[in-house]
Amino acid sequence: MRIIIYDRWLRHDITVPPDITRLLSRARDPMKAAVPDKYRTREYGKGGRWVVDWRADGRHRKRVFRKRADAEAFMQSLDVTPLPAAAGRHRFRDVVDMWADTLLDIKGSTQARYLKDLTLHALPSFGDMPVEDIDPDRLQRWVALLYRGKAPVPDGVRQRPLSAHTIRGAVTAVRLVLDYATQRSMIARNPATGLRLPRKDQAERKTFLTPDEVRSLAAHAPTAPGAACILTLAATGMRVGEALGLDVGDVDPSARRIHVDRTVTVDRDGRTALGLPKNGKPRTIAYPAWLDPILAPLLGRPAKEPLFAAPRGGRWTVNTWRNRVWYPASRASGVEARIHDLRHTYASWAVAAGADVKTLQRQLGHSSASMTLDVYAELFPDRLDEVASLLPDLGGGACDTAAQSPSDSCHIPEGDIEA
Repeated sequence: MRIIIYDRWLRHDITVPPDITRLLSRARDPMKAAVPDKYRTREYGKGGRWVVDWRADGRHRKRVFRKRADAEAFMQSLDVTPLPAAAGRHRFRDVVDMWADTLLDIKGSTQARYLKDLTLHALPSFGDMPVEDIDPDRLQRWVALLYRGKAPVPDGVRQRPLSAHTIRGAVTAVRLVLDYATQRSMIARNPATGLRLPRKDQAERKTFLTPDEVRSLAAHAPTAPGAACILTLAATGMRVGEALGLDVGDVDPSARRIHVDRTVTVDRDGRTALGLPKNGKPRTIAYPAWLDPILAPLLGRPAKEPLFAAPRGGRWTVNTWRNRVWYPASRASGVEARIHDLRHTYASWAVAAGADVKTLQRQLGHSSASMTLDVYAELFPDRLDEVASLLPDLGGGACDTAAQSPSDSCHIPEGDIEA
């Protein structure tokens, strides 16, 4: 039997500060507690907070309690058989399984990425080790081995040096698992906190395509729907998964609007699924008039059919569309680019056409305008001289410091300043 207690109201895929946990524990009404939304699960404030989760005789069972003390008392009343002594009290791989069972409020693709990183990079080193024996020095040596390509790997996987980006992803997954262990008093503190990691890889270099390059990619697409999808991506800035998730009924040609409320993704087991867009929120975006005749042949079908359907009907997966549409179009046209470069290209065209940051954020589906600025700051023109030239003129002899003594006052006429 295995048994755990976990919190239904606070997320487990990110680190929740201890003061937030204490604040919630003291609150009479969780909905009035100052707990930031980013730490809340979808079940926040609904029903009991603490869950006793156990598996015995091949059956999975749960019971919910309002107070942790009640949950712990119930756990003590169960006939619990601890993990085998040879495996240690809390083997890392067992804690990974427990933690994975609590990932109810994050996208399946994110879960799949965490589990892949743990399976490929962490379990070969720590799988059978008790979490109590994992210390900062051991983890730091593991990071160094990953960087040099000397870390243990699963059978059939070739050892190779990992990029800084991949190492950071693996360390993040390990840290989240050990956060879970810390919150459940399996260990006193998280040994993955404060590790020294390789410097981040060189920042992504964005490619901005010309209109002729986009036309050439579309002209060399192997199918007409594939060409239409390429042009739609460049004309709207959608992510490719969002475009492949569109149904015919999501397009409103009279208003030239597209409703984006799903994306093609994968679940935690790697199977294709439809999920929410990247920031979790649906949006309605605009498209230009020149796209009308390109989309028109695709719209005369039932509203629930995929807009960009595969040759035999049904919906493309992102990987299949990339392999069967994008790569052939790129090779035949001679345009070396990634699918995501169409999104960058749209952003460059929109800014050149006068789009402000907030409008671009809404179209692209970024979670905030600051994120849009972080990604595309170089696209916005440097207007420092223009701004300086438009400031109110506070001079005009009103404050000629060269002619005044230090005791003189500087009078600025009220009419010179606009509120």
